[in-house]
Amino acid sequence: MNPGPFGAPFSDNGRVPDGGKVAFIQENSALKQTVRGLVAGVQYFLRFHENARTCCAAPRLAVTIGGVAVVSEHAVPPVGGDNPYRLLTSSPFTADAANVELAFIKSDPTGSDSTVLLDAVELLPVGQYEWSMNEGDTVTMRVSTSDGDLPAQKLAFALAAGAPEASVISPEGVFRWTPTEAQGPGKYPITVRVTDNGEPPLSAEQTFTVTVNEVNTAPKLSVISDQSAEVGRELAFAATAADADLPANALIFSLNPGAADGAKISTTGAFTWTPTEAQGGATYPIGITATDDGVPPLNDSKKFNVTVAAVQREIRVTGASISGDGKFTFTWSAQAGRSYQVQFKNGLSDAEWRNIEPPVTTTTDSATFTASVSDGAQRYYRVVGNPQ
Repeated sequence: MNPGPFGAPFSDNGRVPDGGKVAFIQENSALKQTVRGLVAGVQYFLRFHENARTCCAAPRLAVTIGGVAVVSEHAVPPVGGDNPYRLLTSSPFTADAANVELAFIKSDPTGSDSTVLLDAVELLPVGQYEWSMNEGDTVTMRVSTSDGDLPAQKLAFALAAGAPEASVISPEGVFRWTPTEAQGPGKYPITVRVTDNGEPPLSAEQTFTVTVNEVNTAPKLSVISDQSAEVGRELAFAATAADADLPANALIFSLNPGAADGAKISTTGAFTWTPTEAQGGATYPIGITATDDGVPPLNDSKKFNVTVAAVQREIRVTGASISGDGKFTFTWSAQAGRSYQVQFKNGLSDAEWRNIEPPVTTTTDSATFTASVSDGAQRYYRVVGNPQ
C-alpha cells in the first residue's frame, strides 16, 4: 500500500501514522463496522487520520455512529509524499447501546477516480483527552460544548496561557497544530477556554494533553565533486552531512561496496586514498554513505568519480639486432596496457616521420618491434607513446 506499485494517483499514500496498514474506500461507498463494548449513557468521541489519492477533485467523507452524523461531510485533500495524514476528532456523542455501527461514507460528486485512506481510528470516552502524534503531523479538531441558556448565547473559544507555540483555535472552536521538529519529543497540556456573551460573561475550561513523538529525518550528505588523483600521492578530503533532527543525531560515514582498493573513510568523514601504479590510467566510481543513529537509522548516499592519471614512463631502447635473414628487431621499456607508435624516416633530412601500422600494445614492461630490411637499405626509427 505504501507506496503502491501503480502509477498516479495510486503511487503514494503519504506518511502513514500507524505503520503500513491503512483502510481505504474507493468508489462512492461506505466502510462499516460494528463497535462493541460501549457503555450506554456514556459520552464518547471518535478520532482518526485521513488522506486521499486522487487524479482530480478531492473526494468527500462523512462519518456516522448509529446512523447519527458525528463528522459532517467534508473534502479530503490529498496530501501524499512526506506530508502527514490529517487528524480529525468528532463531536461527542452519547452511546445508547453497547454495540453501535461506525460508518465512513465516501462520495465524489465529480465521479473522478479517487480513494479515501483511513488510519489509526480510535473511539474514546469523553474526558480521556490525551493522545500522541508525530512531529510534523497536523491535528485539526473541532471542540464542542453546550450552553443551557435560552435564548442560546454566542460562545467564543480561546487557548489559555501556556499553549504550545503555533497552536491555534478559532473563535468557533476549530483547533489546529503542527508540532515542529524542536517540539518533539515532548508532552504538552493544552487548555481550551469557552466564554459566553451573557451578563456577566461566564466561561469554562477543559485541558487535554498531546504527546509529540520524535520522527527521525534522514541526513543530507553534501554533493561530492569528481576528483583527480596521481599514482603514489594521497588524495584526501572531508565528506560532510547535515541532520535536521533535534536533539541532533550522531552521523557515521562509510564507503559503499565496490570502492577502489585502498580507499578509506573514517567514521567522521575523512576520506583518503593513495592510488597504486597498477591503478593509474583509469576512472573509479566511489560511493559514500552517511548514516544517523536515529530510530530507525536513516542514511543518504552520494557518488563521485576519481580519475587517476597514468604513470608516464620514459621510453628507452633496451636492445637491437639484425638476424641473418634480414629481420631488424628492437625492444624498449614500456608500460603495460599502453599503446606505442613506431615511426620511421629513410633520411634524417626528411620532413616528416611516417607511422608504421598498427601501433604496438604490450601487456608487460617491455615492447618489441620487428621489420624486414633490404641489403644496403638505410632507415631511422623512433617510438612515440600514444595518449592515454
